Amino acid sequence: MAKELIMATDCSSDIATCRYLVIDDDISTTKRIKSILNDMGASAVECIDDIDVALSRITKETDHPDIIICDLSIPNGVAFFRHLEDKQFVGGIVLISDESERLLRMGSNLAKAHHLNVLGSLLKPFTEGALLNVLAHFNGPKAIFSSLPPSILTPEALRTAIEEDQLVPFLQPKVSVQTGRLVGVEVLARWQHPEHGLVSPGLFIPVAEECGLIGQLTQDILSKTFRLIAAHPRAGRTIPFAVNLSALMLSDVDLPRRIKDELAMTGIDPANLTLEITESGLCENMTSSLETLLRLTFKGVRLSIDDFGVGYSTFEQLRMMPFSELKIDRIFVTGAAQDAEEYMFFQSVVLLAKKLGLTTVAEGVETQEDWNVCRQLGCDVAQGYLIGRPMLAETFLNTLSSAPHWQVGKNPRSRQRTSERSRPLAHP
Repeated sequence: MAKELIMATDCSSDIATCRYLVIDDDISTTKRIKSILNDMGASAVECIDDIDVALSRITKETDHPDIIICDLSIPNGVAFFRHLEDKQFVGGIVLISDESERLLRMGSNLAKAHHLNVLGSLLKPFTEGALLNVLAHFNGPKAIFSSLPPSILTPEALRTAIEEDQLVPFLQPKVSVQTGRLVGVEVLARWQHPEHGLVSPGLFIPVAEECGLIGQLTQDILSKTFRLIAAHPRAGRTIPFAVNLSALMLSDVDLPRRIKDELAMTGIDPANLTLEITESGLCENMTSSLETLLRLTFKGVRLSIDDFGVGYSTFEQLRMMPFSELKIDRIFVTGAAQDAEEYMFFQSVVLLAKKLGLTTVAEGVETQEDWNVCRQLGCDVAQGYLIGRPMLAETFLNTLSSAPHWQVGKNPRSRQRTSERSRPLAHP
């Protein structure tokens, strides 16, 4: 059954216009939070003391909250994250607790692992300034996708989408941390449904993997991307680009030949293509995966281990597989400046990658502080909303043609911050 998508409204940078849902069974805390929000001009503030009631509230058809402020230690508070992910909630989350900073940090990590937009966490009692500072991180939903009826997410519908060219590539820029200049893009698949609009890949990729369509879907996106990239050279050179590759496809012994033939047909140097493989899917068949990856490497294609740090056989895969790049998952990047444990993990991964001769790519770089940490730790490449949001491939390439010198924080659809501590970067 398809997951129902819950959308927050597209808030302006003025957080006073947002709708708030405060979940806490401590009446004095909810009253205080509501008073703070009202004082800053917010009028749509609802307080609830029960998780089940709150869950039924956010599944209403209208007036979804933009920001949820939730006590982590309330009964079923931790399980609430799973339900929010199931409902594809894309608003902001603020976590509060009177337990301990360590438990609050772990709760924040769990919420991030559920792909929620965690704005920050606060240990009770907190000041008005601390709450407002966390709320200032909200700049609208992370992504807006159409609500999709369960009957649409079927293998037949997805097969039709592939056959009728409804799948489209989006591009997100990747920049050098040292110079701030564009060094490549990541290709992201989107389903442009003729009736329901843009469909999240989090909804249709699992369907494709379950019904055996992931190979056909990936080949479709690859072919479209190859043609687009070849048609938009930058200063006479191909833009380096990365495409996600399901680990399920690594058992396809004919995959390396097909990719090589398509690269040759479009005239793209294989060195400009990076295939990103999620680490959690590699351990199922290490032997066949290694064969395919080695053959791709010998054909000149670069390989990246994606979402590093969230899988189970990380070090074994790094030892055995011919990766040239390591992507650090956003859960260890976003907010690392404020979290000592995240910072230490980030630092350890960068040091390990350097010793292994791997390029490091930080995902989820959303604020100036995130960028500063990347520079401090010597990370090579950064990707995230501070640098640029994913956009339709044609839009990105046309923008790049008219403004070839991409600057972090000064591009269309990059995540702009209004606060002093998160102002845009200005690299040469």
